[in-house]
Amino acid sequence: MVTFELFVRPAIRRMLGRPGVPAHGRRVRGGADHPGTKLRITCGRSSPLRRDGALVARLTGPQGSGILTSMARANALLIVPEDRPAVAVGEVLQALVLDDPHHVAEAPF
Repeated sequence: MVTFELFVRPAIRRMLGRPGVPAHGRRVRGGADHPGTKLRITCGRSSPLRRDGALVARLTGPQGSGILTSMARANALLIVPEDRPAVAVGEVLQALVLDDPHHVAEAPF
């Protein structure tokens, strides 16, 4: 599902002549410590909430690729760069908000 959101949905939108999804995403603050890795970019399934005028993201549960409940609860993917072994509470990261109207659009038919 994460691969679909990162690669397939943008490709389908381009093929339909729709505007692309902003590559930079939205800036959010981490609402809890998040694990990272030095090997690859991590896309944490999260649910950002507006708090004190800013988006604060918390992971939606265990992040294993076979765990569907965390994806079902998520409305954003928190992007942790590959050079970050961990992210502390309050650090600002980029997130792809999945229910953003620029990201998800109605079908053209």
